[in-house]
Amino acid sequence: KPFLKDRLYVTPPWMEVEFAPTDYTKLFDAIQSRVSELTDGEVIDYDRIYADIEQDARDFTIRATDADQWSSAPVIQEVEKRIGVWEIVAYNNTYQRMTPGMTELMALVKNRRFRHHGNPLARACFDSVEVRRAPYDPELIRPDKPDRGRDGKRIDAVPSSAMACSAWKRDPLPEQAQRSSRKVIVSS
Repeated sequence: KPFLKDRLYVTPPWMEVEFAPTDYTKLFDAIQSRVSELTDGEVIDYDRIYADIEQDARDFTIRATDADQWSSAPVIQEVEKRIGVWEIVAYNNTYQRMTPGMTELMALVKNRRFRHHGNPLARACFDSVEVRRAPYDPELIRPDKPDRGRDGKRIDAVPSSAMACSAWKRDPLPEQAQRSSRKVIVSS
């Protein structure tokens, strides 16, 4: 059975804008149980993210990795260096690239096999997302990104989860194929 470890990192200023005061209790519960991560300051602390990924690499066998290509080359290089996986698949969120992961993710959600462990950030993202079909091929899909300024919604957990599903469905990395698959994480 696959295990998806999906951490969502937030900063205090982001919380104040995105969550009403009545939602703080749920958000802080998620942070306490480490399904969401609060970083100090105005911007995400990437050293914290790198340290968490390194710990995950010690705790789990990493079989495949996908990442959003947009402005992430330095992050991908640092993760590769720290965990010794050199096959991170980075791509733009196009219809062709997102369809396999979105199809699998939608099946997991519809069959109640996708669990976000009560993470209010993930719930908000999944509640806000809409699926867009390619005008030239209705079989191709991707998450439709809302206008954050106008709608006040975010969907970050959805493309991340779809990329993780895509990585999970691919063959494991060649150097990882012989390792035990008892503990597995598919990351994006």
